[in-house]
Amino acid sequence: MGYDACVPLDEMAESSFDPELELTVVLDTDDPVAIALAKGSLEEADIPFVVLDQISTLIESVDPFLHKRAQIQVGSDREAEAREALAPLLEPETSGDTPDAA
Repeated sequence: MGYDACVPLDEMAESSFDPELELTVVLDTDDPVAIALAKGSLEEADIPFVVLDQISTLIESVDPFLHKRAQIQVGSDREAEAREALAPLLEPETSGDTPDAA
């Protein structure tokens, strides 16, 4: 999520943008599906984020054998909320059925 060029300046001025805010990595992966799911989850939760190395995702589309890592970062003030939104992705549910060792 970034600033939209179509947003009126008065609305942009009302935002609580803090240039001193540190970013925190909440996801580091080379899985394009995980990146897409994480972006959707953060957008749905209205949490601003930055995707680093997204250009490598475009390169991967050209060369599928090239697996570059991408990171999703959020402001440190929204880290807990972001991790909660990404919990199903970061800690997938496991079924209670475990194979019995015989």
